[in-house]
Amino acid sequence: MNIVNTKTLDTTNWQHAHGTYGGVVTDLEDVEQCIATICGCEKGTVIYNPNLGLPLKNYMDKPVISVIPELRQVIKMELEYQEPRITVDSVAFRAESGGHAAAHAEPDVTPAERPYSKTANENGFLIIKIAYIFEKVLRTKEVETQWQTI
Repeated sequence: MNIVNTKTLDTTNWQHAHGTYGGVVTDLEDVEQCIATICGCEKGTVIYNPNLGLPLKNYMDKPVISVIPELRQVIKMELEYQEPRITVDSVAFRAESGGHAAAHAEPDVTPAERPYSKTANENGFLIIKIAYIFEKVLRTKEVETQWQTI
């Protein structure tokens, strides 16, 4: 097991790596872990940090297609507020059902939202794809979140 002495790190951007004992993530990995943590928590569920996370519960039991525009803005706003080292360039979504990517979409869905359909999202996962700028470089991160929709 490789335990890192945090006093010898040459960066101020670090935190303990999830799921490790003594592991540390720095710089880009630190930012990506923060994004995953924010997207993976329901806002208000972390007792000592109630503002951590996304308010996805507000969008539960609603068709994904009907809430996409508002959800994009909420995720962008929350990520930039909670992780001030990044600037969110775009937020996209991908739906999966039973571990398989959605293969069809409703005819009235715009091309940018084609991966969504009511049946493909039912009891499935919503994948949030975030394009963000960190240290003047555009990067992307996909985060899987459980989200039951109708």
